[in-house]
Amino acid sequence: MEQAIPETFSCLPEQGSSTLPLRLLNDFAVGVLEGPGKYASLTDVRTRKLCLRGTLVQPNEQPLEEHENDTQQPIQTEAVLDWMIEYGSKPCIWVSTAAAWYKLLAPAADYKATFQPAQRKLDLCSRAAAALQVNPG
Repeated sequence: MEQAIPETFSCLPEQGSSTLPLRLLNDFAVGVLEGPGKYASLTDVRTRKLCLRGTLVQPNEQPLEEHENDTQQPIQTEAVLDWMIEYGSKPCIWVSTAAAWYKLLAPAADYKATFQPAQRKLDLCSRAAAALQVNPG
């Protein structure tokens, strides 16, 4: 259960924003909630009940690529409610459940092909946002 995750794998957001904890999910895959082992794309969130599977890493001040040696916790989430793109110097995808927000780090090797539609949206939207910052008019 997501609520039973030790606090060391969560950080609380800034005051005034979401009250859900924020977590880092590595080696992730999106699956069909009722079909263990069946992969799905995040873009299917409106038409299917999805969940996340992967490994939580403890948040700290290190760059995200240096988290491989941190303490890790396997997880399968409850139903995915939505996902969004965070823009900035390192754009990324965040996924929400009723219990937490998950920042997706790297997909599992056997999930990479299924993740491509969401990855393409992230890449396209990030490039468009960067272009608008340079030339807003």
